Amino acid sequence: MFYVNKTTAIDVQVFHNIAVDEMGRPTGMADGFKPGDPLLHVASWLTTVTADDDQVLRTVWHIFNVGDDEEFGPTYAVALEYRLRGNRSLSKGDVVRIGLEHYSVDGNGFTRRSIADINYDTNSLSQPGSVRIGAVVTH
Repeated sequence: MFYVNKTTAIDVQVFHNIAVDEMGRPTGMADGFKPGDPLLHVASWLTTVTADDDQVLRTVWHIFNVGDDEEFGPTYAVALEYRLRGNRSLSKGDVVRIGLEHYSVDGNGFTRRSIADINYDTNSLSQPGSVRIGAVVTH
């Protein structure tokens, strides 16, 4: 278990897995994260949650799945902006970075990943359901 510094802000970044197979079908949600899968930066959140990484990851899971829906509790501005840009829910195969640590979303939780596994896609602006942070969205 990793603990964050409880006196400073925590930098959280969310990346969608945009890997596709030879037919163009997304593979991350079906097969999970594979080292080297291309990752699209879709959200940035600066928080002061005072907890270990596991608790921060549970909070991130909530925010980027139902944090825009008041039916599930208070809404988060970062979740509303995330959804307004057309982003899908945080899903199996995606990656969350807390500070310098990377975690892939698994079928039942998260797995810590080495930086060597990470492949940030800096060329794509969007894929269906995944829009790069800062991209201009027209509807």
